[in-house]
This record gives sequence, C-alpha cells and structure tokens, in this order.
Amino acid sequence: MTQQTLHAFLYGGGPSPPQVCRARADSLRMIAIRLATRLWLPTAVVGLALVVLAATAFIRTQSTQAKASDELQAQEHRIELALRWEGVNRAIVARDAALGAGPAAPAVQAAALDDRQRSADLRESLSKLAQDAEASAIQAVVDAQTAYVQASGTARAADAAARLLKAHEALVQVNRQSAVTLREGIGQDRMRTVAMVVAAMAVVLLMLMTGSWLLVRNVRGPLHSIARQAERIGGGDLRASWPSERRDEIGDVQRALARMRDALHSLVDDLRASAVGVNQVANDIHSGHSALEASHATGSEQLRGVSASMRELTGGVAQTAAASREASRLAGTAAEVANRGGSVVLRVVDTMDGIQASSRRIVDIVGVIDG
Repeated sequence: MTQQTLHAFLYGGGPSPPQVCRARADSLRMIAIRLATRLWLPTAVVGLALVVLAATAFIRTQSTQAKASDELQAQEHRIELALRWEGVNRAIVARDAALGAGPAAPAVQAAALDDRQRSADLRESLSKLAQDAEASAIQAVVDAQTAYVQASGTARAADAAARLLKAHEALVQVNRQSAVTLREGIGQDRMRTVAMVVAAMAVVLLMLMTGSWLLVRNVRGPLHSIARQAERIGGGDLRASWPSERRDEIGDVQRALARMRDALHSLVDDLRASAVGVNQVANDIHSGHSALEASHATGSEQLRGVSASMRELTGGVAQTAAASREASRLAGTAAEVANRGGSVVLRVVDTMDGIQASSRRIVDIVGVIDG
C-alpha cells in the first residue's frame, strides 16, 4: 500500500493533517492585526489587569475593614457586657458578705433584687451575642452563679463566691482572647489580600513577559526574513518569491519589497531588450562598414586605372608636343627647301599622317577619361 493510498484510506481523500495545520496557520496570519495594535495590546492588557487588580484589592480591603470593624465593635460590646455582668455579681457577692446571715433592710433587699435582675438581663444579652467559645464560659458563670445562690447563708458561700468570680474572670479572658483572635484574623485577611495582589502582579508580569516574547518573536523573525530578501535582491536574484499574507506593517513592507523586485525585474528586461537592439544596430553598422570598405577598395582600384590612363595620356601629349615641334621645324625647313623637290613634300605628308594618328589617339584617351 503506497503512502497516498494509506492517506486516502485514513483521511478519506481529503487534505493531510500537515496541510490542514498550514491552512489554519495561514488563516491565523490573515487576521488583520496591525503592528501598532500588537505593540499597544500588552500595555492595554497590563493596564486593564492593574485596574481590575486595584479595584478588587480596594473592594476586598473595604469589605474586610468594614467586617472587621463590625466584629471588633461587637466583641468590644460583649467584653463590656461581660465586665458589667462581673461588676454586678461582684456587687452582689460583696453585699451578701457585708450583710452576713442577718435580715436586711427593705432598701437593701430592693437593691439586691435589682442587682439580680440586672445580672439576669446582662446574662441574657450576653448569651444572645455569645459565640461558641464564649457560650461555654457563660454557661460556666451561670452554673457558678446558681451554685452561689444555693450556697448563700451557708459555709460554702465563700467558696461558691470565689468560683463565681473566677468564672467571670475566665469569661472576660475568653472575650479578650476572642478579640485577639479576631485581630489576628483581620491581620491574616489583610496578608491574604496582599498575597493575592502579589500573586496577581506575578501573573500580570508573567503575561507581560509572555506577550513581549511572543511580540518579539512575531516581529524579529519577519524582519530577518525581510533583510534576507533585500540581500537577495541586492545580489541580483530578482526571481525569488516569498509569502506576504500578513496584514500589518511588516506585510506592507514585504509587499512593497515585492513591488520593488518586480519593478527592477521589468527594468532589467527593458535594459536587456535595449541591449539586444543596440547589438543589432552595431551589427548593422559593422555590415555597413564592411560594405564601405569593399566600395573603398573598388574605388581605389578604379582610381589606379584612371591614374594609369592619365599617365598614358601624358605620354601621348608629350609625343604630340614633340611631333608639333618637329612639324614646326619641318615647316621652317620646308619653306627653305621647298624648292628641293617632291621627295621632301612626301616626307612632310607622312609626318602629318603621324600627327593625325596621334590626334585620334588623344581623342580616344580623352573619351576614356570622360567615360
């Protein structure tokens, strides 16, 4: 089974997973996010995160502070009630110890009843506000107070009074310890708020570092690619191609570089065509020069023929001049020796015939020169 058959069997003849991944990556690169937006995006995200973090910390701090204030006021109120309850019971114990076992005056009895009523009211109010740790201490005070009332007028009254006062001190101590615990809880809550802020700041810092790393990676790689492309164009490689699907400033630079490459390619093609035309013109000029050289050689040959004819013509003229001089001499001689007879006349006639032949030859040479 070939690789194509196996792929068709596994994926139903569709595109392969690497092709799908590349298509998805190309679709992601097609998202039109400008470079300025990418540069401002981390700052905006960090600013928004800081605003949300500050608002959350402020709201949490205000809520914690309000809750802590209410709880501290309630705790202080419970401590106040516990102290007042302790004071009332101490007054009751002191009054009972001062009166002893004898009968009390009606005013003293009325004050004692009033103190017991106040003690009961304070116990009820404190029981309503008490927490789990304080409820057991309040119940211990109630039990000690009941034991004290039962032991009043007996020998166990002093011990019961001591246990009652000790129970009150324990109740006050529990309330104060609750206040300390509450303050510690408020401090821990504040520390948790600080820890949350620090953790959020760490997350924001991590996000900022991650975003910066991604931004640097997304910008530095394409810039290096653009530099390599420019070097290839500078080296004369005008047929190289590269993807320019980005829709940001880097994509604009890549497309501008591609347009410059195409323009340079067109310019080189035009120069090449011009060079071919110049070469053709040079060939034509060379052919014309060769023809001119051939014509010059022909003209030189003709000129040499004319020069030879001129030399022949000069010779003929010289001969004609000599013949003319000879004729002139003979004519002078003929005038002197006309009387010598017919032989001399015949000789003159022969000489004239030679002159006539030379004249015809001169005419022929002049015709040749003119032709």
